[in-house]
Amino acid sequence: MSTKYLYLDLMICSIWMLFVFGTYGGWANPVATICMPAVFYRFVLAFSLSRKDVRSWLPLLIYTPLSLWMVFSGHDMSVSRIADYFFHLTQIEYHDLIQGMIKAFFLFWLFALPYLYYLFSLIRKKTLRTELTWAELIGAVLWRDKQTRIISGILMVMLVAFITGLSMSAAACQLVCIAAAPVTYGLICRHHRIKAGKSWMLVMAMVIFWGAQIMSGWWRGVMLLISLGMVAYVVIVQSPKRKNVWMNMAFTFYLGVLLPSFSIGYNQYACIPYARSGFHYLEPFRGILYITNSEGQYGLRDRYGMLIEPAYETIRIGEKRTSYWSHLYILQKDSCNIYYDAFNNKYVQDPDALP
Repeated sequence: MSTKYLYLDLMICSIWMLFVFGTYGGWANPVATICMPAVFYRFVLAFSLSRKDVRSWLPLLIYTPLSLWMVFSGHDMSVSRIADYFFHLTQIEYHDLIQGMIKAFFLFWLFALPYLYYLFSLIRKKTLRTELTWAELIGAVLWRDKQTRIISGILMVMLVAFITGLSMSAAACQLVCIAAAPVTYGLICRHHRIKAGKSWMLVMAMVIFWGAQIMSGWWRGVMLLISLGMVAYVVIVQSPKRKNVWMNMAFTFYLGVLLPSFSIGYNQYACIPYARSGFHYLEPFRGILYITNSEGQYGLRDRYGMLIEPAYETIRIGEKRTSYWSHLYILQKDSCNIYYDAFNNKYVQDPDALP
C-alpha cells in the first residue's frame, strides 16, 4: 500500500472514529466496549497492511469477531450516522439512494477491504516478513514506531478537539482551539523532518478564529479570512514540497478550518450575519447556541446552521417538558410568548396539550 493510499485509509478511518466516539462517547452504552476496540484494530490494520507484512493475519484475526458482531447484532457501528450527517453538513436534500451508497462505501472500506487487500497481496506474492514485532502487530505499532507514533499523535489531537467541541465547555474549547493547530503543525513538521517555524503565527491565527465567534457580518468574515490566510502562509512557507498545491490546500483547510471548528463544536462559517451571544448555550442542548443581531434580539442556531432567526427579546426555559430531560422554551416578543420544542425543532401552539 503506497503512502497516498495509507493516508486515504487513515482519513476514512478517522471519520469513522469521530462518529463512533460521538455516538458512544458517553461510555454508558455497552456497545462502546465493542466499537472502541474495532476502531483501534482498524488503525492497526492500516499500518500493518501498508507495510505488506505477511503476519497481518494476526490483527485481521482479532478484527474478525468485532466485524462479525456487527453483522449478527444489527449494529453498523455508526456507519449509518456518517451517511445521515452528510446531508446535515452539506444541506443537500435527503435521498435514500445517496444515503445507501455512502453507507455501502464505508462498510466496504472499513470491514471488507482489509481482507481483500491481504488476500490480493498473498496471491500476488507481495507480502514479506517485516521488522514489526508480534507485540506491534497486536497493537503496539501505534506507539512504538516513530513515524506511526507521530501519526497517532495527530489523530489523538483531532479526537481530543472533537470531544472537547462536543462538550462545549467554554474554557476547554478556548484552550484546545488555540493549542490544537500549533501542536498538530509541530507533529506534521516532525513527520516530514523539518523545523516547525512560525508556530506563534498559528497561535495568533487561532486566537483570531476564536474571537470571531462573537462578531457578525463583515467583521467575522474578515477575521476568519485573516486567520485562514495566516495558516496558509505558515503551511506554504514551511512546506517541504511547495509545488504540491493539493497537499498544501489540504493542510491549510485542516489546520485553519476543520480542526478549530472541531474544537469549538460548531460551524461558525454558517450564520455569519449573526454573532454568538457570549459563550452561552441552551441547556441541556450544548449544541444549540444563542445568537444576536445588531438590535440585541435573540435567536437560536445549532452546530450546523440556523434554527430561529434573532427576533426575540428573551429566550428562557419553561416548566413544561417535551421529553424526560428537555423542557419547552419560551420565546418572548412584544410581551407575547411563543413556545419552542428544541428537542424536536418545532414550535408548539398549545403547550398545555403536551403530556
